[in-house]
Amino acid sequence: MNWSLIDQMYEKFNMPLREHVDLTHLSLDRYHFMLEEVEEFKDAACCGDEAEMLDALVDLQVFLMGSIKSLGYKDVFDAAFAEVMRANLAKEVGQKSTRPGQMHDLIKPKGWTPPNMEQFV
Repeated sequence: MNWSLIDQMYEKFNMPLREHVDLTHLSLDRYHFMLEEVEEFKDAACCGDEAEMLDALVDLQVFLMGSIKSLGYKDVFDAAFAEVMRANLAKEVGQKSTRPGQMHDLIKPKGWTPPNMEQFV
C-alpha cells in the first residue's frame, strides 16, 4: 500500500485525525464514505462497467487507508492484518446457515480461535 500518497493527501487537505476530533463522529464519517464507494461498486457491477468497478475499488482503498490513518491504526495495521489472516486461514471451506446459497464460504471449525484485536488498540 502506498502510505506516502495517503500521507500527502492528508497533509494537503488538512484531513481530520483521531487526536483532533470525536472518535465516534470520525468513525461514522469514515463508514459513510466507504459505504458510498461500496454502493458505487455494486452499481458498476450490476451493469458490467469494469472501469467504474475498478475506480470504485481504488476509491474504497483510498478511504480504507485514510480510515486506518485517521483512526490511528497505521502503525499496528500490518500486525492486525496478520492476526486476522491467521484466524481466517484456520477456517475451513463450507456453507454458513446464515448465508444459504453462498457457493464458497469459510466456516469456523471446532477449536477455532478468533483474532485478538485487543492487543492492537
